[in-house]
Amino acid sequence: MARADAHSVLHESALARERENRAAGTDAEDYALADLLRDELREKLGVETRSFQDLCHLTIADDACIPILAAYLPRFRNVGFAQNLVTQQFWRKGNADCADFLESWIQQLRAEGRLSKPVEETIDNALARIQDKRKVPFYLDLIRPADAFYLTMRMLARWQVEDALPIICDRLGKDRIPTNAIASLAAFGDASLVPLVRPFLNSGQAGPREATRKAIARMEQARARN
Repeated sequence: MARADAHSVLHESALARERENRAAGTDAEDYALADLLRDELREKLGVETRSFQDLCHLTIADDACIPILAAYLPRFRNVGFAQNLVTQQFWRKGNADCADFLESWIQQLRAEGRLSKPVEETIDNALARIQDKRKVPFYLDLIRPADAFYLTMRMLARWQVEDALPIICDRLGKDRIPTNAIASLAAFGDASLVPLVRPFLNSGQAGPREATRKAIARMEQARARN
């Protein structure tokens, strides 16, 4: 099946679920809020949609949509509504409005106990695409827990953020699968880190073993250049 055809099938399936949910009264308050959002996007930006799922499958080119969306997303009771819109719209490189909203939303979700792993992964992907260097102190906080915000961790390593280094070293022993921590250390290109990753050459997991092999090669190349 062609990619466009697969997208069409998924969209039609999502539309059918929305019709069923609306008829059953499921997430009624959230669908009502979504309709208000769709009305505002149409009135202010000329974005035409027939349903919430139309909005979820539409990429809005105008960055002016972000402040409008940001005013609605924290109000959804079912966090999946907001998650879908973040996935579709909050990926704009260097967009301060995207980054500011995501920081605020993470704090809200944490306070409410609603920062699930799927939502974290959605936000992590968005942050890695936005790449807002203003937020480095906030990103450092995000990557401290084990198994958290892998893409953000790797982004900080690519940026050579020295304050991230001890956190990443700590995660070698905390993460359930340390592949991303190993790859992040490799990005620093520091041969003095080889002893930290070398033990993972004997890991029982293929991912860490391969990441370690590549990390050591990269670190040794950096040593040779220097």
